[in-house]
Amino acid sequence: MSIEVKDMGLDRILKAMHAWQSSDVRVGILDDPKLAKRAGGLEYGTETAPARPFMGQALEGEEADRETQRLVGEVLDGRLAPQAFPERIGQGTVDRMRAVIDAGEAAPLAPSTVARKGSAHPRVETGEMRAGLDFEVRRAGS
Repeated sequence: MSIEVKDMGLDRILKAMHAWQSSDVRVGILDDPKLAKRAGGLEYGTETAPARPFMGQALEGEEADRETQRLVGEVLDGRLAPQAFPERIGQGTVDRMRAVIDAGEAAPLAPSTVARKGSAHPRVETGEMRAGLDFEVRRAGS
């Protein structure tokens, strides 16, 4: 009697899991402390302005869950290299943050703010914050 061992991809799955566990993905305003402070004011509100979140909305919800599940499936099916998973998660999150900003669905601006800006679109004044969104992947040991 002989036993045949058939590889069903377990090694690939374990390597993928190890690659994910040894990576951190940072997303947001990474290189400009003043802009990051303004983003925090939008996300959580200030003494004079209500919260107009865009980061949390991009991280939560069905769209983020579906994207993550799709990418995990691509890795497990061998269509996406495990090392590329964190980058795809980071870029997808940045894209969703920008989409939330573009949608303009947030607490309305005060009339004085609309007059100053010349626009009633919340979260957008110069486009600097939208353009400043980025991601960074940090791998263990780097």
